[in-house]
Amino acid sequence: MLDTLRKKAGSWIAKVLIGLLAISFAVWGIADVFTGFGNDSVAKVGKTEISTLQFQEAYQRELSALSNQLNQQITAEQGAAFGIPGQVLGRLIAEAAVNDEATSLKLGVSDDAILEVIQKDPSFQGIGGTFDRNRLNNFLRAVQISSDEFVVLQQKLAERQQLVEALAGDVAAPKPLVQLAYQYQNEERVIQFVSLPETLVGTVTPPTEEELNSYFEENKANYRAPEFRKATFIELTPASVALPQSVTDEQIKAEYERQKPRLQTKEQRQVFQLSFANESQAEEAAQQLQSGASFENIMSERDLTESDVDLGLMTKSGFLDQSIADAAFALAEGETSGVINGKLSNVIIKVNKIEPATTSSLQQEEPRLRKEIAESIAEDEIQNLYEEIEDARAGGSTFQEIASRFKLNLETSAPFNRSGIGQEGNKVEVPSAENFISDVFGSDIGQENDAIALGTNGYLWYQVDQVIPERDKSLSEVNELVKTDWTDDKRSKLLDEEAKSLLQKLENGTPLFEIAHETGLTVETSEPFSRNSVPSSLSREAVSAAFSEPVGSTAEVIGRPDERLLIKVISSNTPVTNEQQMQQLEQEMANDVQNTLVNQYVQRLETDANVQVNQNLLSQVSRSAAR
Repeated sequence: MLDTLRKKAGSWIAKVLIGLLAISFAVWGIADVFTGFGNDSVAKVGKTEISTLQFQEAYQRELSALSNQLNQQITAEQGAAFGIPGQVLGRLIAEAAVNDEATSLKLGVSDDAILEVIQKDPSFQGIGGTFDRNRLNNFLRAVQISSDEFVVLQQKLAERQQLVEALAGDVAAPKPLVQLAYQYQNEERVIQFVSLPETLVGTVTPPTEEELNSYFEENKANYRAPEFRKATFIELTPASVALPQSVTDEQIKAEYERQKPRLQTKEQRQVFQLSFANESQAEEAAQQLQSGASFENIMSERDLTESDVDLGLMTKSGFLDQSIADAAFALAEGETSGVINGKLSNVIIKVNKIEPATTSSLQQEEPRLRKEIAESIAEDEIQNLYEEIEDARAGGSTFQEIASRFKLNLETSAPFNRSGIGQEGNKVEVPSAENFISDVFGSDIGQENDAIALGTNGYLWYQVDQVIPERDKSLSEVNELVKTDWTDDKRSKLLDEEAKSLLQKLENGTPLFEIAHETGLTVETSEPFSRNSVPSSLSREAVSAAFSEPVGSTAEVIGRPDERLLIKVISSNTPVTNEQQMQQLEQEMANDVQNTLVNQYVQRLETDANVQVNQNLLSQVSRSAAR
């Protein structure tokens, strides 16, 4: 039993069970703690209930995992937008259904067997391959469960493994199906094609007034002006309340001395380096230098340019070889060394330029330091000011009164749409607060809104001053744009007609080379390509058409947006079977078959269990799970 469990732990079965049933580590449910479909349960599977606590823990784990993956905090509301609550509940329901079936079949594994499996798990083994209790404890702390709960989890997992293995453990994909799939995936085709550019149709006659009006009416929605909104806002940040003029010279001097080490730049040297295959070649070059030859003469003899020998500007610590670094920083500017026996080769170097170490002066740094100190002092005041402003708002103070009282800027934006674009098509400058634009479009004129966080130590208050509803524009407002669109559309239609006409000639027997010659174009032949590849000279539509019909077939398809392709399939090749790829494909298809069987089985168990979901409670806990 133990060998089987350990073996299956790395198999597709374990991966299915972990992915479908156990990845959230939320299988805490022990059947006897559930008695009925109570008000504190989000779902009921047969006689088993899924509590709000169970769901919240699983949901929180999923949000944490997604936040780590995206490297940003994902809120419960964002998780709901991604559909995560449904996914989490689906897993919990599947877990409950399969657990109940395993219990009804009296499947089980002894505690001793499970403990041995845990001790043999490579994740919990230390140096020498022995069980390390500390590793297990660290894992349990990370997933926030007790050792007893983890043992129960492992027992349930083992029971599910037995059930799923019996159902689909030995199912394999039929070999003829695998062979057909391999051929389908790897078949290669070659086509000949002619690119038909839009210039082929010549100049397009400008539209008549009637044509322009008709086109505009048919496509009026494309020219509709979106809704615009104008907002007034107040920003409370350290920069907005800082008082640089109150910072004393003594404070600036003290901060300068504290930062002084990082205001210093180390000496840098630009070094040219000649490397030699052996010491005798290096000594010969050194003798030439002693005899009056220049470093540049030797570079020229060896056919080297400056870029070949330039190591760039480097500090002493930037050299990989300490002996070369010591020599480089012992030479004066323009001096050349003797032979240096480096770690990797024998070299001769020249110091081309020296940039001395520098320290930025107090006078240079004073404006920056004054601003930084003032903002640092202001940071300590932000929270108190926030609370005072909130009290003022609760007391009925207007934005103007708050800005005046707390000496903050009251700013009003130009009207902008949901993309932050103004009425003139320019980008409107709005606060950088996350979701500011969407929040503005979710508010009403004059509505009192909660403050939005600005970074980690700031706040933003806003109110909507004006809503400019979306509307249909008149033709006179967009006349030139409509003319351009009409012309582009007309040219595209003419090119379509020309491509279809040439395709008809091709299908009637006119050789592709003759068609190309008549139109002043060139026939190209593609490299062999498969269904899953798109050569740079072709489009996805061309690849699809090439595999839609047998060799000898023809088609006209879209190439780039301003061209059509006239194509003819000239050959098909089924590559020699690669056994390694074939085995990989066979395993993938077997996994697909097995997963399908497991999923259908779980769905049937859920149907038989008469799954019930408390949608209202689910929505509530989904929104509050991460608060």
